Amino acid sequence: MIPAEGTERPSPGRDAEGMLFTAEMYGVQLDHLAAVLGVSEARARAIAARWRARGHAETARLGPGRPWTWLTRAGLTACGLPYAAARWVGSVMYFAEFSAALIAGLFNSA
Repeated sequence: MIPAEGTERPSPGRDAEGMLFTAEMYGVQLDHLAAVLGVSEARARAIAARWRARGHAETARLGPGRPWTWLTRAGLTACGLPYAAARWVGSVMYFAEFSAALIAGLFNSA
């Protein structure tokens, strides 16, 4: 991974795995991040807070349910990904459908 100018590299292990997963999904709810990383939701929240402190991610409550996290341009660059962050405004229903699809994918991969 190549760090963005003025930022640190993600920590090895869970940080890198979580950041790559979050980037591939364009964003993820914290409970889903916890499931993917095999940690508690409190630990996933701490991991996302570390990313935020480094300038690699943002978090917010986008509708009903758990807060979401997504990577910033610096986070995407730190992961060495070729696409840039873009602002997207969707409906709350989209997030519910996205969440259901992610849960189904996690369930089927177990």
